[in-house]
Amino acid sequence: MKSSGLKTIRVIIAAVVAAAALFCVVAASGQTALEGDVVRLHVLANSDGAADQAAKLLVRDALLAGYGDVLAAARDADEAARIVKEQLPGICGLARQTLLDAGVDYPVTGSFTRSRFPSKQYGAATLPAGEYISLKLVIGEGAGQNWWCVLFPPLCVGAERDLDKILDQSGMTDGEKELVLGEGAAVELRLRFLDLIAQWTGRKKPAGIVLK
Repeated sequence: MKSSGLKTIRVIIAAVVAAAALFCVVAASGQTALEGDVVRLHVLANSDGAADQAAKLLVRDALLAGYGDVLAAARDADEAARIVKEQLPGICGLARQTLLDAGVDYPVTGSFTRSRFPSKQYGAATLPAGEYISLKLVIGEGAGQNWWCVLFPPLCVGAERDLDKILDQSGMTDGEKELVLGEGAAVELRLRFLDLIAQWTGRKKPAGIVLK
C-alpha cells in the first residue's frame, strides 16, 4: 500500500510539473505579460535645474517628431526595437543637434537596454512597474529627473488617438490589452511552447485564453 501511495504521489507531481512546463498563466497584476511587447523611452536630464529640465523636453519633442511616426508604423515590438537599434546613432545625433540649436553644449549618450520603470499612467493606459526594454538617452551628467514614456505601442504620441486601435495594431494579446487598460484582473492562459516557437521564428505570439 505504501508503495502504491508513493507511486500515486509521484504521478501527481509529474503531472503538475508537466502542466507547469506546458502552460504559462499571465496575471493582470504582473508586468511579465508586457515586457516583450513594449518598448519604453527613458530620458535623463543633466540636472534638476530649470534650464536642463527644459533641454530634456526639447530632446523628447525632437525625438518624437523625428521618429514617432516610424515607430508607430512598426508591426510589433520586435520591429520597433530593431528600428531603434538601427537608428540609435541618428537618434543621438538628433538629440545632440537639438541641444546645440538651443545653445546647450551637452553630450548625449544613447543605449538600447533593459531598465527598471515605475508604474505609469498614460491617459487611459497604465503600465505596471517592472523591467522593460528601452531606449535610454543620457544628457550630460544624467543627474536630473527622468522622463518616461512608451515608444511602442506609441502612447507618447498617440494619446489623442484611438487607444484601442493603437493596442490592436501593436500585436498585444487580449490579456495584455486588459492589463494596459486596467479592465479588471484578467488572467491569460497561454501555451508556453507555442510562445517559444513564435520567439524562435520571429512570428507574432498566438492569442491565449483570457479568463476573468
